[in-house]
Amino acid sequence: MLFRSAQIKAGLMRGAFLGLDALNAEMYLVPYGSSLNFMPSYKGMVKLAQKYSTREIKTIYAKVVRDGDQFEEVIDHGEPSINFKAVPFNNADIIGVFAVCQYKDGGMVYEVMSKADVEQCRKSSKAKNSPAWQGFWSEMAKKTVLRRLCKNLSIDMDAKAAEAFDSGLEFENDIREQAKNEIAENANKEELIIESESVD
Repeated sequence: MLFRSAQIKAGLMRGAFLGLDALNAEMYLVPYGSSLNFMPSYKGMVKLAQKYSTREIKTIYAKVVRDGDQFEEVIDHGEPSINFKAVPFNNADIIGVFAVCQYKDGGMVYEVMSKADVEQCRKSSKAKNSPAWQGFWSEMAKKTVLRRLCKNLSIDMDAKAAEAFDSGLEFENDIREQAKNEIAENANKEELIIESESVD
C-alpha cells in the first residue's frame, strides 16, 4: 500500500517534536488500515526518558528473562532491588521481562511483567500483528515493560511534545481492544456463590 507524503511527513514531525531520529531507529511509522502511525522504538523510549525526566537518570534499560535465568525481586529494609543473572547465550523460552531506572542520586525504580502480561498488552494494540511483533517479539516486549516503567517517572514535556508522545501510546493501547479482550477472557468464568446457612 502506498501512503501519501503528507502522512509520512506528519509521522516524522511527531518524532521530531520529541527529538527522535527515524534513521537511527528511534521511531517507526507503522501502517494500520489506510493510515500511517507514529510509534517510538525501544531505543526511542530510552532516549525520551533520559531527555524529559525531571530527575537525572544514570541508566535505564529493559531485559528479557528466559527459562533457566536467575531472577529475584528483593526488598531489604524497605529498599527494592533486583538480582538478575542470565545464562550465557540462553535461547530458551522467554518467561518475562523487566525494566530498571537508576537515578544519579542513588534511587531506583523498576517494573516487572510476565510473558502473559506482555501478550495482553500486545493483544490490546492496533499493531498486534505488525512485522515488529512477528519478527522481534523480545524487543517489543522490552519496549512494553519500559513504557510501563516510564509511567512511574516524573516527565516534563511541553504541550507539542506531550501530544506527539501520547499519539504513539494511543496507537499501541487501543481502549476498544482492551475491553474486547477483557470480555473474551471473562466470558467463560462463572461466579462462585456460596450460600451460608443461618444458625439460630
